[in-house]
Amino acid sequence: MLKYIKSTGIDYGRLQEVVDLDALVYPPELRGTLESISERYKANMEMFIYAVDGDNKLAGYICFFPISHRLYNAILGSDTMFDDNIAPEDVLPYTQDDNNIFLISVVVNPRYAGQGVGTRLMQEMLSYLDAKQQRGCRINCVMAVTASKGGEKLLDSFGLYPLRKYDTRCTLVQAKLPLTMRP
Repeated sequence: MLKYIKSTGIDYGRLQEVVDLDALVYPPELRGTLESISERYKANMEMFIYAVDGDNKLAGYICFFPISHRLYNAILGSDTMFDDNIAPEDVLPYTQDDNNIFLISVVVNPRYAGQGVGTRLMQEMLSYLDAKQQRGCRINCVMAVTASKGGEKLLDSFGLYPLRKYDTRCTLVQAKLPLTMRP
């Protein structure tokens, strides 16, 4: 049985687990470094929801955060794919104003593939964003870049629609809230 926990403070051991898990599922050009992930994390420590096993080892995670209007416009208007090149100053805390959410990763350890972990992580994120909205944070949209057919299928099942393809693997997707899983 997996437990789903939200990040709240700097835990470099957990961030190292994120880097190690990324190495199992992403090609080198789509992986962040411990340094870049840590710098973004310092800007918003609410960016991760972790799936952990009974030994408290990382089975998967989802990483999402509000982004600056500058980055939002750059993502929409550029052919550049944004991922590890997101500067810490473009990662924002949640505010009462308009929050555009960038979903940077949904990663599941291959040992847990096909067990609904990705779906559950998405549901946990949506629940988290809904709670933020209930407390007065206006969420405008969720956008992401898919890096696999499985990721594209997962995000499509929650209503994120394609905006553009970056290459044969990666697609920019976006949706307005509320997102719900389609039957």
